[in-house]
Amino acid sequence: MLTRIAAGLRRRWRRLRVAGWGDGLAWRRIHTGAWMRLDRRDFADRAFYFGEVDHAFVRDVARLALPGETVIDLGAQKGYHAMLLARAVGRSGTVVAVEPDPRAAALLAEHCARNGLTQVRIVPAAAGDAEGSAAFSLNTQIGWSSRFPNPTQRRGIAESITVPVRTVDGIARELGPVPISFVKMDIEGSEPRALRGMGGVLAAHAPIMWMEVNATALAAAGEAPAAVDAIILPLGYRIFRVDWTSPVIRRRRILYREAASVESLVADAADGEFDVVLVSPRYADRFATVGPVAK
Repeated sequence: MLTRIAAGLRRRWRRLRVAGWGDGLAWRRIHTGAWMRLDRRDFADRAFYFGEVDHAFVRDVARLALPGETVIDLGAQKGYHAMLLARAVGRSGTVVAVEPDPRAAALLAEHCARNGLTQVRIVPAAAGDAEGSAAFSLNTQIGWSSRFPNPTQRRGIAESITVPVRTVDGIARELGPVPISFVKMDIEGSEPRALRGMGGVLAAHAPIMWMEVNATALAAAGEAPAAVDAIILPLGYRIFRVDWTSPVIRRRRILYREAASVESLVADAADGEFDVVLVSPRYADRFATVGPVAK
C-alpha cells in the first residue's frame, strides 16, 4: 500500500516538474549538470532529465574511461552518454560520437556546443562491417531509428533515408596512432556488424566495450547473440551483465554478473534486452575498480 502511494506521489511530482516546459524543445539542465534540449512529451527526454536511464553507466564510466583517452560512442543519439564520456576523458581526451539519424546528430551537436565539449567529434554515419552506405529507417521516436527495425520500431517508421556507413577501423585510421580504450555500443541490432568492422581495433587496443543487447533487434538484422560471442570470446573477453536487483538484500542496487557468453544471457532476460560490459585482459584491473561484482 505504501509503495503504491509513494509511486503515485512520485508520478505527480514528475508531472509538476515538467509542466512548465511548454510544448516543443526547451533547454534544461539534467541530473548530471549538462544542458540538453528536451521535450516534456518525450519519455526518453524525461528519463534523461530525471536520471532514470543507465544508472550503472552514469556511476562507473569515469572508472572505465580515463582523462586523456580516446573513446568511441556508437549510436550516440542526442549525446547523453557522449557527454558523460567527455566529462570522463576531459579536455585532453577525445570522444568520437557516431550517429546516423540526422535529427539526433543535430541535437547532439547543439548539446556539445552548449556544454563547451570541444573534445567530442561527431561522425554522421552508421557503424558497420564495411565502408559505404545503407538504407536507414527513421522512427518518429528519436533513438528507435535503425537499419534493421524490429517489430516495435516498424510501427513508428517515418521515412527511409540513405546514410553513410563507417567501420570503427576506418575511423581509427583517421584518428591516427592513438589507443582506443573504451567503446559504447547501442546500435539496434548492428552490434555484430560493428564488431566485424573493428577487428584491427580489437586486436591492437582491446578496448572495454559497453553494449546494449536487444534480441529482437539482432533477429531483425539477421544476427544472433552468438555472433557477438564468436568475435569476442576468442580474444579473451569476459562478459558481465548489468543486473539491477540483488537477491541478497531487499533493495535495488547495481551489480555486475559474469556470464559464460552473451547467448546464455538471452534466455534469462524478460524482454531480451540488457546491457553487458565486455572486458579484455588488458583492462581487467580497471574493471575491478567498479562494483559490486556478484560472485
